[in-house]
Amino acid sequence: MTKLSKSDAAILESHVSDLREKRNALCDAIAGFNRQMEAEWEALSPVLESFNESLKAAREWKENIISQIEEYMGSKSEKWHESEKAGNVENWRSEFEVLDLDELEIEQPEKIDSDIRDYAEDLEGLPAAAETE
Repeated sequence: MTKLSKSDAAILESHVSDLREKRNALCDAIAGFNRQMEAEWEALSPVLESFNESLKAAREWKENIISQIEEYMGSKSEKWHESEKAGNVENWRSEFEVLDLDELEIEQPEKIDSDIRDYAEDLEGLPAAAETE
């Protein structure tokens, strides 16, 4: 075989047309997805900010409790610090210290790249026949 038959050329043209149509539909769907994702991110951002404000308030409360416990412990005698009660209070303080109430960070997802390779153009660029000398 040195050249595409009329049938094969018609099938090639069908593939080119089908791929072009489906590529356009895919690009439109990606663009729609990206727009919707952006809108959802805009809706999520203030909720995340509000959540982080609540975390900050809880963190400040926790730090205040730790300070009060430390103040209490600081007012006690050396003998008290060697007691079982002191160990219990220290353990209780540690429970507060290890509690992670750091701000929650969520990064905005990246948009999907809609620059889809044009496979139809690649197919169209194929030679219809072998070069003959």
